Amino acid sequence: TIAREDSRSYGVVEGREWEEDVIKLSGIIEKPAPEDAPSNLGVVGRYVFMPTIFDHLRKLKPGAGGELQLTDAVQSLLANEQVLAYRYYGTRFDCGSKLG
Repeated sequence: TIAREDSRSYGVVEGREWEEDVIKLSGIIEKPAPEDAPSNLGVVGRYVFMPTIFDHLRKLKPGAGGELQLTDAVQSLLANEQVLAYRYYGTRFDCGSKLG
């Protein structure tokens, strides 16, 4: 989980508990403002996808920051496929920040 005020630094997922520590996604958004974050479940960048994700990536237009966002492809994928997330417990270091 992430602190709501840190949501601008992460993709954030929305969903419901599917089984212990597994969330069935109903939405995902890249770096939302804290008031727009659908939950406190941040994306930490480890994925396992079926090849169909590439079809969704090819159809994307640049999103946040003028870049293609994987979160936009996942949101598109949700219209046709089930997407699950695993709730990770443990220490994680963020290589994109000075604090790590």
